[in-house]
Amino acid sequence: MSDEPSIDPQFTKLVMFMEQHIPFNKLLGLRVDLLRKGECVLRIPWTDHLIGDSKRPAVHGGVISTLADTAGGAACFSMLSNP
Repeated sequence: MSDEPSIDPQFTKLVMFMEQHIPFNKLLGLRVDLLRKGECVLRIPWTDHLIGDSKRPAVHGGVISTLADTAGGAACFSMLSNP
């Protein structure tokens, strides 16, 4: 296990913005579990409104896309020299 914090202190404002000020992220309940240089781990707590196909039931593709897009964007942003 690493001694590094799961959220680098320089990204605290970014995490707050991602969780509280992006309406879709807030609607999904998106949480940042880890954000440091080049790394981002997100989670969305399960609720039934995330189902996209009630016959299977399967998570809506938009939820998966949001996780991939947001995590990738945050990881890239963390690599900038002036975040």
